[in-house]
Amino acid sequence: MSNKSKKSKSIIICPYCGEKYSEERGVCPNCHKTPYGDSNGYTPMSDEKIKKIRLTIGVVLVAVFIAVYLLFFR
Repeated sequence: MSNKSKKSKSIIICPYCGEKYSEERGVCPNCHKTPYGDSNGYTPMSDEKIKKIRLTIGVVLVAVFIAVYLLFFR
């Protein structure tokens, strides 16, 4: 018979939301944070930044449309 050492699975209580989860999981299943902070440094973009990106993409698309029109249909 082989002697297998059994690893004890400790339970962590998330310091941010209070959810209990296994230490093996590493990330809280409720708030997706590690006991040390946000997982992988991910932070969602603000609504203001999303609006700026959409405006920039819109301006670029209009400029490309005008350039294509002037080059091929004039």
